[in-house]
Amino acid sequence: YVKTINAGPMMKVRYNRFAFEGKGKNRVRVTFDRQIACKAVTTPDVSLNGSGWQYHPGTGVVLEIKFTDKYPQWLNQVVSMFNLRRQSFSKYARSIEQSGMLHFCAPQVPIRIVNR
Repeated sequence: YVKTINAGPMMKVRYNRFAFEGKGKNRVRVTFDRQIACKAVTTPDVSLNGSGWQYHPGTGVVLEIKFTDKYPQWLNQVVSMFNLRRQSFSKYARSIEQSGMLHFCAPQVPIRIVNR
């Protein structure tokens, strides 16, 4: 299947994360991701330094709120105060989109032309 869809390393994503986690019964974790950048790759390399990184324009800060039990009531006030809106955001998918590599999931199927 890997060969059929031409799977392999495509993109690295890096960002600066600030994380905060409560220690109460209903654990809440809040993360702020900034300076999201991506780099197209062809080899499995996990280094985060070097050249070729492209920053996501206009992304600002990605805020994630996670909780284990139920949505804490105090978060309603924070969300309302800062006029936050719920939105799906994939740093990897946005990197693929930004790089113009949307063809990454299309299988490479050999085409055979038959003359009749």
